[in-house]
Amino acid sequence: MQRILWRTSEVLKRRVRPHRDAVVARYPQTSRLLIRRPAMQSLRWQRLFWTDPDRPVAPLPYTEASVAAVLRHAGELGPADRVLEVGSGLGSTLAALVDHGVTNVTGVEINPLAVERMRELHPQLRDVEVLVGPAEDVLAAYENDSFALIVAVRTLRHTHPDSAHLFGTLARLAPKIVTIDEPAYLGRHAFPWDFAAEFSQYGMQVTRRRPLLVDGRATTSTVLTMGRHASNRRLIRSARAVAYAAASLGELRRSG
Repeated sequence: MQRILWRTSEVLKRRVRPHRDAVVARYPQTSRLLIRRPAMQSLRWQRLFWTDPDRPVAPLPYTEASVAAVLRHAGELGPADRVLEVGSGLGSTLAALVDHGVTNVTGVEINPLAVERMRELHPQLRDVEVLVGPAEDVLAAYENDSFALIVAVRTLRHTHPDSAHLFGTLARLAPKIVTIDEPAYLGRHAFPWDFAAEFSQYGMQVTRRRPLLVDGRATTSTVLTMGRHASNRRLIRSARAVAYAAASLGELRRSG
């Protein structure tokens, strides 16, 4: 029922929007009444959007460049080191890691159809573990330092403010995090997170920040590498406590 209501709402918005824009173009003074301020949709609506089976699943922009940026960290990993990708999508990053000898990989993907498509596109990922569901939910029970490296390619900007405890969870799960994302902005499905500031609350610090390069040219996307010191154990324990509490509160809200 929720999905039907969400789809109906989306269809109505698409039909009404051209008429609204025509009115605003003719009478600009109506814009403050007819055009709502930028805001992110509710967490419930977000999850319906990202798991909608009718929404096309397509490769992300700059896929090859993003994969190359992640692979620069592959040489630092041992054969037993475990890598987690948050928002694994169609599996381009996981497949590249496996092809380069980093076989102990795990993905997290909210869209089950994307996981099915991933296994079709990349036979080497047929037996790779992929956790299906919201990252803030499926990762909450993992132990500290379960992974050597966490990567997120154009994923974390979609984190809803109600799920901000995800940053604390990721910070305690691995000593190193690499994110690739576009400039911060507020939209229906994006939030203007300052990743460096968010992760710094949990003992992570930026070790490298550089633009994503495509054919030798800088794009607007940023590759952010963050790490923590062994002395930050207390912050890790605190992050876990906060993540569990926030996840429990979110579950109570949804069940209520």
